[in-house]
Formats: sequence, structure tokens, C-alpha cells
Amino acid sequence: MGLVVQSLWNWLLPDIMGWKMINYWQAMGLLILSKILFKGFFWNGGRWGNGRWSNHHWKSKWQAMSPEDREKFKQKMRERCSWTSPSESKEANVQ
Repeated sequence: MGLVVQSLWNWLLPDIMGWKMINYWQAMGLLILSKILFKGFFWNGGRWGNGRWSNHHWKSKWQAMSPEDREKFKQKMRERCSWTSPSESKEANVQ
């Protein structure tokens, strides 16, 4: 797989994006990094996939919440992460 990534990168990205060519070990590093970033450790089959952090755990918790609890949870996440809906952003700009 490292050779495939290296070949595709060196064939496409220097001409398209102007990026430098990479060697085999850099391609292997990209494979490992992409596994960590895109698959992560929390998906089923991952290191903790069948335990507390599985998607099933969170899906069942969400389904067990009342609509009011879900709204409270969303509001807390917005506050913690500074997430705002488009309507909230417009209201903040008007004031």
C-alpha cells in the first residue's frame, strides 16, 4: 500500500498542487496518519470499538434521551465548542 500511495501522490499532486514528491517512508507515514485521523480508535473494530466508546453506546444513549434532554445536550455542546446555528449567528450580528 505504501508504494501505491507514493505512486499516486507523485503522479498527481506535484502537477496539480505544486507539492513535492514523497518517498516510500513518507507514504507509509501518510497511511498511518490517515488511519488515525479517519478511522480513529473509537470506531467499531478499533482499539475501544466494542467497549464504552462504541457508536452503539452513544446511539442508544441519544435514543434514550427525551427531546428536552437532547436540546439541553445540544445547547451545552454549542456553549463548549462555540457552535452556533445560522439563525443564532444572524441574531448576534443584529444586536
